[in-house]
Amino acid sequence: MGDLTPQAIEAALCANWEVAVEINHKILCENPEDTDCLNRIGKAYLELGDNKKAAGIFRKVLKINRYDQIAARNLARTVQQAGSPKKSVGKIHPIVNFLEEPGRTKLIQLVNLASCNLLLKLDQADQITLCSKRRTVVALDSGGNYLGSLPDDVGHRLAMLIKGGNTYVAYIKSVTKNSLIIFVRETHRAKRFADTASFMNTTNDYFSFIREEPVATAPSGEEEVEDEHPMSRQLHDDEES
Repeated sequence: MGDLTPQAIEAALCANWEVAVEINHKILCENPEDTDCLNRIGKAYLELGDNKKAAGIFRKVLKINRYDQIAARNLARTVQQAGSPKKSVGKIHPIVNFLEEPGRTKLIQLVNLASCNLLLKLDQADQITLCSKRRTVVALDSGGNYLGSLPDDVGHRLAMLIKGGNTYVAYIKSVTKNSLIIFVRETHRAKRFADTASFMNTTNDYFSFIREEPVATAPSGEEEVEDEHPMSRQLHDDEES
């Protein structure tokens, strides 16, 4: 039997959960303790609304590896959803593989996190909102609930860039009960910041989860300051310090 893993992943990306279960069970026949495969089956059962089967799968994963955070988090979700039948929403997260773009993207570990109960409701690749608050930036979920704050250095920088006209999109890269890492991408750079990178000290790490959003350029006629703006000068000063 050839490698069926890509087919299993593709089925999940297309929200073909019944097909995903079938393919992953075939993979499981060759390696009954494949925790990645088991987690995919559990996820498919969750999407199909079968919390009982999902919980059984995630418990099996935790017997194999009690430190598996994906299984632990999803098992907690099945418990929370007990008694409330869940319909499959067929939520699809378009996925592409791409390299981090130096200066325009960054993985950021949030600080001052929300309660673990809220974090456990999140999924990898969920889109979140970045909101500028005073001298920093906070992350909010789709319901407007506070998730955490960006560290002071990058938060202060991003707050100034957002105030100056830059825009960003952000997604969850990984989440546990005490950790939340997000992926942030610059989607528009104001003319005044044409030569100012959004992020410093980025690396060319490889990520795979979200459709890349095009970086927009300022439309013709948009009134933006051609000369160096005070915020640009401060950002340059920060880079040199």
